[in-house]
Amino acid sequence: MINLNNKIILLTGAAGLLGMQFSKHLIKSGAKVIMVDKVNLTKKKIMKQLDYENSNYFDYYRVDLTKESEISKLEKKIFKKYKFINVLINNAAFKPKGFFNSFEDYDLTTWNEVFKCNVTSAFLMSQKFYKLLSVKKNSSIINMCSIYALVGPNAEIYKGSFFKKLNSKISSPVAYTVTKIAIHGLTKFLSTYLSNKKNKIRTNSISPGGIYTGQNKKFVKLYSSKVPLKRMGEFSDLNDVLCFMCSDGSKYINGQNIVVDGGYISW
Repeated sequence: MINLNNKIILLTGAAGLLGMQFSKHLIKSGAKVIMVDKVNLTKKKIMKQLDYENSNYFDYYRVDLTKESEISKLEKKIFKKYKFINVLINNAAFKPKGFFNSFEDYDLTTWNEVFKCNVTSAFLMSQKFYKLLSVKKNSSIINMCSIYALVGPNAEIYKGSFFKKLNSKISSPVAYTVTKIAIHGLTKFLSTYLSNKKNKIRTNSISPGGIYTGQNKKFVKLYSSKVPLKRMGEFSDLNDVLCFMCSDGSKYINGQNIVVDGGYISW
C-alpha cells in the first residue's frame, strides 16, 4: 500500500479536473497537499469538491503562474510556513479562447498564452522551488506530460468530437503538442541537472493517454478503437501511478516518462 504520510506535496493546476482528483487521492494517501491555481476558491468550496471535511490536510493559494513575481511570493510564503516540500507536481495547463483552432488559423497570442502556462510556469516553479525540495532526501519533481509528446495526434479520432463542459469541438492543437514536447525536454534536463544538487532531486513525467471527462460518444468510440485495451483512460488509472511516483518507492526512478495510455502508442 502506498503511504504518503508526512509528505508535503505542491500541486499546480489544482482547481482543474485532474488537479482536484489528484488532490483528493494524495490526501487520502496521507499527504499534505499545497494546492495552487489562479481560480479563486474558498476552503469550503474545495472541501466540497474534494468530498473531504478536514481542511488540515490541504492549503490553497491563488497564484497566476504566468507571473514570475507571484511565484516568487508563493515560494516565500511556503518557505516561511513549511521550510521544505517533498514533491512538486507541475500540472497547470491552459485552454484559452482559440485553443482548439486549426494549425492554419492558430493565433500567436493564443500560442504564447498556452506556452506561458504549460511550459514557462513549470520552468519557473522548478527554478524557484528546487531549494525547498533539496532539504529532504527522495524529493522529486513530477511533470504532467502527454502521449502527444511522443507521437503526433491522429486527426481521424477527432471527427465529430464534442466536449460539453467546454461547449466546443475538441482536437489536439499544435500548441498542446509542442508544449508537451517541451515539458518532456524540461524533464530530461532537470533529471540530470538537479540530481547533482543537495539530496539529489529526481525529475520524472507522467504521460496520460485520453482520459474520459465527458466527451461525446462518437469520440469515445473512435478513440477507444485505437487503444489495445479498447477504452479511454479514467482518473483512477492515473491516481495510483501519481501516488507511487510521489512515494519513496520510486526513489531510483529518474528522468523517465511514465506512459499511462492503455497501449495507445504501442501499435
